Amino acid sequence: MQIGKKILLSFTVIITSIVIMGFLIVTTTQDNLIANIGQDYSQSLSDVVSDMTQGIDDKTYGLIEFSDKDLVYDVLFESNSQSVDLTDSQISETNTEWNDALDQNQILPLMDEIKGNELSEKLVFASNLVETKFSYPIYDQIGIFNQNGILVAYDRGIPEYYVKDAEWWSTVVSTGNFVDPVSYDNDSQVYSQNIAIRIDNENGEFLGVLKTTIKLQDLIAEIHDLQQTNKFLGTNIFLHDDKGQVIYSTTGSEFGENISLVEFLLMSEESDFYIAQSAEGSDILKVYAKPDQTSLPLGWNLVVEKNIDEVLSPVIVLTNIILIVLVTTIMSAVIVWFYIKTSISKPLIELRDASSQIADGNFDVYFDIKTDDEIGDLANKFEYMRDSINFTNSNLTDLVKLRTDELERALSKIEKTDSWTKSIMGFISKQTNQSISDIAKNADLLKNNKLTKDEVLNSIDNTLSQLKLLTATVNDISNLEQGQLSYDMNDVKINEVITSSLKDIEKTPKKELVMNLEQSDNAYVFADSHQLERALRYIIDIFMTYLDEGAIQMKTTSDENNITIQLTSDKKMDSDIFSPLNDNDVGIAQTDHILLYMAKVILKDHAGTTSIDDSDDKTTVSISIPVVEV
Repeated sequence: MQIGKKILLSFTVIITSIVIMGFLIVTTTQDNLIANIGQDYSQSLSDVVSDMTQGIDDKTYGLIEFSDKDLVYDVLFESNSQSVDLTDSQISETNTEWNDALDQNQILPLMDEIKGNELSEKLVFASNLVETKFSYPIYDQIGIFNQNGILVAYDRGIPEYYVKDAEWWSTVVSTGNFVDPVSYDNDSQVYSQNIAIRIDNENGEFLGVLKTTIKLQDLIAEIHDLQQTNKFLGTNIFLHDDKGQVIYSTTGSEFGENISLVEFLLMSEESDFYIAQSAEGSDILKVYAKPDQTSLPLGWNLVVEKNIDEVLSPVIVLTNIILIVLVTTIMSAVIVWFYIKTSISKPLIELRDASSQIADGNFDVYFDIKTDDEIGDLANKFEYMRDSINFTNSNLTDLVKLRTDELERALSKIEKTDSWTKSIMGFISKQTNQSISDIAKNADLLKNNKLTKDEVLNSIDNTLSQLKLLTATVNDISNLEQGQLSYDMNDVKINEVITSSLKDIEKTPKKELVMNLEQSDNAYVFADSHQLERALRYIIDIFMTYLDEGAIQMKTTSDENNITIQLTSDKKMDSDIFSPLNDNDVGIAQTDHILLYMAKVILKDHAGTTSIDDSDDKTTVSISIPVVEV
């Protein structure tokens, strides 16, 4: 997959993640906001309904309290005692006269008598007191009846005389109260409700019933005030009865209009909320609350509805912000993708195409990438690689020849290694035969009395030393080839090492050569005395081998850093003889001078250096070794 597509895919994943997270945030926020507002509205409505219910209770039971409860009990007790003597026909006759008078708008003496009794006057006082408390006319009619349903006292309109046969009587007697459905007068535009409560004495004995008609205008005003509060601005508020009919609404719905069956069934709890659809198809949050079951069964529900879009307006703002962020992110991603495509992906594609052409053998390919970043640096390196490949390809013949020469040199090394093995064997054989020949020769000289016994013994002792040195040399060569050449390093006096290396030379019967030793101060060096002694002996032996006569001068000088040992012949020698001492690339299988090679290895391991000077008809080998302070 191309880099540009990978980057585009990455941006797509990021944007998708933002969309998913935004969706989850918005959805979760919506659900939480609806739940919080629904619960808040529900609690507020419950408080309002509780206040309304308490107001109805105060308007109803307050009539008993403010009318002097004891007086109410006494009057009812006395009326109940007197009505025992009344026959049904008497009660019926009085009731008929009463109803006829009501129909004819006449006032009977009995009406004035009841209206003027003490309890009626107290009832007038109580109703006025309650209306003063609530600041508006509340009662249409108030009547107190004894346990036989006969009127005892009244106010605000003349009620019926006898009500025991009324449908509501048995209900209030058995349950303690009766509440009629709310009624509405179109002419006066007044809402009212008939309420009856049972009156019992302190012992719970039934004494009578209070029945009144209460106007609900204060509840309607309270609903209007509720709608104007900040919390309920923009809401619609409804008052339903327990049969699902509209009592009042702020939307202007007609009295008695039925709500939908679904909504009626959904309002099963005392207080809750749910989401419904309006007639236009929009979602609406509906919250409702009912009167407390412990109060009068008023039979109505208070409902608030609000368009869900208004409820979710903060979420809509959040959604818009997320959309703005998303659009900005998408635009930024497109810009970044386009920039990367033109500044990174496109140059890389150009490099890829160029590499394909180079792989096909076209080294004249050209690409124009001029950027001051890693891509530009890569293009420069790629261009250099192209030129290098072109150069290498153009000079392939020379390269093949060069590799052929290297193979030939490697083959030569192998051949020299084989030659060296033979040379080693020849060296050992030569040295051994020489030693045996010297011993035999000295034995003949002793036999012919040409050498003394002591001279022969010295010669044999020297030959044995040569054989011992040969054994040590062969052992060192073997260890060197195996990488196991070891040293016992200590601080040693250089003069002692030099003297020890010359002791066997002095015993040689080669009288034509003279060793002259000139030593400086006895400096210390950090060395393996035996190995360093061998190295010096190997070099001296080469001088002795290639010089038949003359003198060899051995001189030591020192400074604060190095001790220098100089071996000088009084005759010029072939400089190639000592070449193994200077040639660092010459291996053990590449020299005819095994002793010099071993000397070079030992001196190098002692941090020593060598140099050869064959000017002035002399040959000088200089050996420099670091000194140490003791």
